[in-house]
Amino acid sequence: MYVGANRWAWSNSAGHTPQDYLDGELVPHFSSEPVPKPVKGALIRKVVGSNYLSEVGNTKKDVMVMLCRPSLPDCREAAEFYKKLASQFHGVKNLVFTEMNVALNDPPVGTDISSLPSFLFSPRGSHDIAPVTPRPKDDADLAFFLKYKQNIKPLKSKKKDEL
Repeated sequence: MYVGANRWAWSNSAGHTPQDYLDGELVPHFSSEPVPKPVKGALIRKVVGSNYLSEVGNTKKDVMVMLCRPSLPDCREAAEFYKKLASQFHGVKNLVFTEMNVALNDPPVGTDISSLPSFLFSPRGSHDIAPVTPRPKDDADLAFFLKYKQNIKPLKSKKKDEL
């Protein structure tokens, strides 16, 4: 509806106007499960649409992310080796493993998802969240990425040698 000279009057069902957008009063809408409570000692943290940026964009830690859809066979297989990898690196002080179900949660706009499962990495001290390339096929590929491309080593095993 046109109102007056050079002014448009517009409103949607929620009553928002373009001026609300310009004033920064609109919050983007995306699908998200409720934010899960943190589980102390968990190998893998669950992230959802509404806490993705605060968990993955954490600049104090290196963050590995697996984006998956649990109903897909490839994602179920990847979840197994991802958990194995998380246990290998469990206890590394500045490394966090996270996962997100993209069937129920929207990752932020611009997140590079060319196929599922997708693995992303956000290095400590950076706001960059980049895909792990080439796409890992197993935990050995992801361990290689962490060890040699990001210089993150798993903790030494505390098993004692038997005589």
